[in-house]
Amino acid sequence: MVFGYVYEAGLRPNNQDALLVRSTKLSQGELVMAVVCDGMGGEECGEQASYECLQFLDCWFDRELLPVFMNVSYKFYEKRNIIRTKGNSAFYQINRKLFHMMRKHMGRMGTTVSMLILYGKYYYLFHMGDSRIYFVRSVFGKTQFIQKTTDHAVKHRLQRCLGLNKDYMPDFNYGITTCKNFVLCSDGFSNLFDSDIWSVCLDTKSMTDSGRINRRLKELAEDNMRRGETDNISAVWMKI
Repeated sequence: MVFGYVYEAGLRPNNQDALLVRSTKLSQGELVMAVVCDGMGGEECGEQASYECLQFLDCWFDRELLPVFMNVSYKFYEKRNIIRTKGNSAFYQINRKLFHMMRKHMGRMGTTVSMLILYGKYYYLFHMGDSRIYFVRSVFGKTQFIQKTTDHAVKHRLQRCLGLNKDYMPDFNYGITTCKNFVLCSDGFSNLFDSDIWSVCLDTKSMTDSGRINRRLKELAEDNMRRGETDNISAVWMKI
């Protein structure tokens, strides 16, 4: 796997987004997990919320997810059900932790979470909020971006997240994919989504190594800021 990222505060004093990429090689291939979070609730509270979420999921990868894929006796549907149960439990625990922190001393705090798990030809996706996950493919030489998440927002007003409300159950999706490239990003990166601009700037033929990926993502982030984006701008591109 090759990956690159952009992590820009933009016009904000600090960046409340958070990114995580984990991978390990197993007997039947490479297990990859990527997460993007966008914190909210004030500068320090939002930054703390996204940090707490990623810290939990970083440990969850080793403690809960990895053993599932190391057990080669599981059939596909058994593995799918176990992953869904463990993912739902993780979101519940994160939501409860943020809620208790908020009540104790931190003030209002919450975070979006978009998480993608890849192993072989299969993917598993957990999502809550308005961050996004795109599957990327090239069709007749043009790069296409397929949004695999639903925005839980109405007119940029967030309807679902972890920490600030009781609805902690994430969207869950799974399946087989032939895509080799994936993008996870906060809404500051995707708010000004333009398929023509993205397909040129993020052409799959150019996204070959970490250095090039970093440069291309940064160029698009800077273009967003020139076009008036004021939010934090963060994204990770993975090439499997």
